Amino acid sequence: MDKLLHTILYRSLFFCSLETLKDVWEGAYDRHYLKLSQIVSAAMKGDEPIDDKDEQDKIQKDYRMRTCINCWHLNEYESAAMWSLYSGTNGIAIVSTVDRLVNAISGAPQAISIGQVRYVDFRSGEHQTLQPLSEPAMFKRKSFEHEQEIRAFTTADNASGGIDVPVDLIQLIEVIVISPEAPNWHEPMIKDILKKIGLPLAVEKSDLYRPI
Repeated sequence: MDKLLHTILYRSLFFCSLETLKDVWEGAYDRHYLKLSQIVSAAMKGDEPIDDKDEQDKIQKDYRMRTCINCWHLNEYESAAMWSLYSGTNGIAIVSTVDRLVNAISGAPQAISIGQVRYVDFRSGEHQTLQPLSEPAMFKRKSFEHEQEIRAFTTADNASGGIDVPVDLIQLIEVIVISPEAPNWHEPMIKDILKKIGLPLAVEKSDLYRPI
């Protein structure tokens, strides 16, 4: 509920920095790639190649601090598991499409990329041939494959945990869906808030657990 209020009041999407996420593998560079980058950089400067793990850690930390993401679940149907994992009685889901998201943030002042997250086994080295051509932010461990995530990401200096990106809410939101476990007064309250701030958006309560 608080994230929805933030979105509609500020007419923006919050992009959190990778460093704030629970999964410490978020945005993880492959060590072989970092080492290769150091070798190439040293060669271009005419220096002796080194394997500087402290410098690799610094690159990794800087990337996680500067890279900010906004996450979406890709599915044709409601997911009971996603409601259970990320919601509760106060949960809200914004229904949209990739095209809507692209158009809604097209006026943002910063460059934003959007893509589908790839789920890989980091320990097997599966991502080593993939990652140099892609952003580390677009890789997650297979343990999170149930999320089926579409991710928008950008970079920002001094992100301080994240940034707000302006968004066209009418373009973005197809419908706002309220948690199936939310009390009945949530729906009229949200509709009233939207009416008062002049946002003509559709609102409905999930019928996931409605009796047949």
